[in-house]
Amino acid sequence: MRRSLALGLVLATGLGGCSLLAPEPAPTPEQTFAITGDGVLRIGTLFGLTGANAATGGAMVAGVELAVRDINLAGGVNGVPVELFHRNSADDATGDPAGVSSVSLAALLERGVDVIIGPSSAAVATALLPAAGDVPLISPSAQVTTAGLFSTAPTSAGEAKTLSVALKDAGAKAVAVVHPQGVDGVALKKPTDVPYPAGAVDPAAVTAAIADADAVVLSGAPADVAALAPALLASGLSPAQLWFTRDSAGSYSDLLPGGALLGAHAIIAGATPDAAFVAALRQSDPGVASVRYAAEAYDATVLAALAAVAAGDDGAAAIARGLRPVSSGGIPCTSFGECIDTLASRDDVDYNGLSGRVGITESGGVGAGTHALFEYTEANRLVSAAK
Repeated sequence: MRRSLALGLVLATGLGGCSLLAPEPAPTPEQTFAITGDGVLRIGTLFGLTGANAATGGAMVAGVELAVRDINLAGGVNGVPVELFHRNSADDATGDPAGVSSVSLAALLERGVDVIIGPSSAAVATALLPAAGDVPLISPSAQVTTAGLFSTAPTSAGEAKTLSVALKDAGAKAVAVVHPQGVDGVALKKPTDVPYPAGAVDPAAVTAAIADADAVVLSGAPADVAALAPALLASGLSPAQLWFTRDSAGSYSDLLPGGALLGAHAIIAGATPDAAFVAALRQSDPGVASVRYAAEAYDATVLAALAAVAAGDDGAAAIARGLRPVSSGGIPCTSFGECIDTLASRDDVDYNGLSGRVGITESGGVGAGTHALFEYTEANRLVSAAK
């Protein structure tokens, strides 16, 4: 009897112990999506190929063409060559009032494009988003301001950080930010903010407003800034106290006397391509003069292709979903070929491209991007300030 009781206690204890074990958690089902592509990745470009932005527009087109060439040389997307179509966009910072970009967008959609690289302007992109539908727009030069737009362009936060460090290194204590009305200036800490009416700048009024500044950050159309510069210099500022940003950072060889800006500084958004990439761009298009944003355009194209490969689907929705995963958090790779080799055995890559670490964020833009320091020469042209 005692033996039976003891055995019963052992069995009861054992069963009780088993009942305390937590059940194995059920695996989380992986979300799946229907294939929406037709097996051919079609890429459209939408850049200003005429007007004031034609130089950078041509550079971005050349960057996309070079990327498509490299993608196709590596075997294409899911074994099929990529198709590419170009269209012109409006050269207007206020949107698409003349409808030029809308007509171009419609032409690209009729071609069945799955993704569009462009446009250059955030205002144009915002105007086009409703008509684009599911087709993602990836701008190499416009900062993200609207949900649904993707960008590989450097951000204003990165610009402010680069400029803050440069101003500190230069010993600046009192900074004035001079910019067109209605357009935010560089977001520095506690600057003297001096807006001016675009196209009708009053140099005397601006000079009076920055009387106590020992560094002046300029942005706006080169014609406006060229009208301001002589008055600023005449007020006692030296060229080394002038900092050109955004649209103002360009050549003034035809706008100001030789030597007027010698030693002035500029902050330019975008990576500075190496000599091999520049040579390849000019082989693709011998007429390319500026190479600004060409690297960002190349990277936008590669990201779109990688998103299609990772999803096994060249459809627009798959590309939009996949841009962030292929640009962050995975195995680092620096070319389309290297990335697809990784994707053959892994499902997570982190494309670090010609413009640096891309890293598309939840908002659709990059984390910071690349900004480079330049200086003006005797000819009022820019040269790299890299040491």
